[in-house]
Amino acid sequence: MQSEIKSALVSYLQGLSLSMPLNYPNVRQDTSIPAGDVTIHFNEPTVVTLGINGEDNHEGFMQILLKYPVGEGDGPLLAMADTIRQAFLAGTSCAFGDQTVTIINCGLGTFDNWDSKFVCPITITWYARTRR
Repeated sequence: MQSEIKSALVSYLQGLSLSMPLNYPNVRQDTSIPAGDVTIHFNEPTVVTLGINGEDNHEGFMQILLKYPVGEGDGPLLAMADTIRQAFLAGTSCAFGDQTVTIINCGLGTFDNWDSKFVCPITITWYARTRR
């Protein structure tokens, strides 16, 4: 279940062809910038209907930490954030096999300088229903 949810989100993101490396946990990192570090976070599922064929609701968020060079302004980072936000509008669905994931919201976090990079997280909240 979680693997299909993750695959739906990641395949949709990769299909955007963002022209920048995307890094994932426990995979060799591309250290070039600009780049995006992608993580997917799951909350504990909730029961929607009872029984062996019941449904569970999964919620969570995908975060993309955009990393850009320091001292070159925020324009390129904001342009990339706008591209991502337009692709993950509320109500947008993505799928992997028969698993559908629906986007709830997408928003930009706080700018920061971290590890000699200009960074800003984009958080994409989502939900998915699964059968037991």
